[in-house]
Amino acid sequence: MHERLDQLEQIFETAPPDARHVIAELHAGQLSFDITAELLHAATDQQAARRDWIIDHWLFYVGGFGSRITTAVSVGRNAA
Repeated sequence: MHERLDQLEQIFETAPPDARHVIAELHAGQLSFDITAELLHAATDQQAARRDWIIDHWLFYVGGFGSRITTAVSVGRNAA
């Protein structure tokens, strides 16, 4: 049982920074069921918003940034 608790602590330590306070409060048993449900719902919404932002902007980022890197590498090779 102690080994499992140690593993759980290690997992909690790897939580994203914006979720650590919720995990700490859950772990300490300081939250009511209603507040826990609200916090978990908010975390899910935040995660979905983050994922949607990445998906919406991924091609722009990769396309724009990637082409600049390719150009810089090509210019560097030609100059050498």
